[in-house]
Amino acid sequence: MEAVAVHTLFLIAVTVIFMFFALAIFFGWLQISDKVATPTICNSKLLSYCTEWSHTDYMKVPYDWSDKAPGCVKIDIIPDMDRCKVLLQQK
Repeated sequence: MEAVAVHTLFLIAVTVIFMFFALAIFFGWLQISDKVATPTICNSKLLSYCTEWSHTDYMKVPYDWSDKAPGCVKIDIIPDMDRCKVLLQQK
């Protein structure tokens, strides 16, 4: 009986340690992905932004771009009506 209890405690400890590191890596990745700004990531965010913005005929801005994509502002990818129309292939 004692051997079963020792093995059970060992398995529980290993599982808890594994879950801790898995969650730490996952949440660390989430925070890093917000700070990393590449043209590909910024253009996909811009496409989403422009799609939402075009649904209101460019009257109401869907959200503050600098809050959602602060790194994209640094690499000069900023939404404007002309850029969105080109991206969405509108006239």
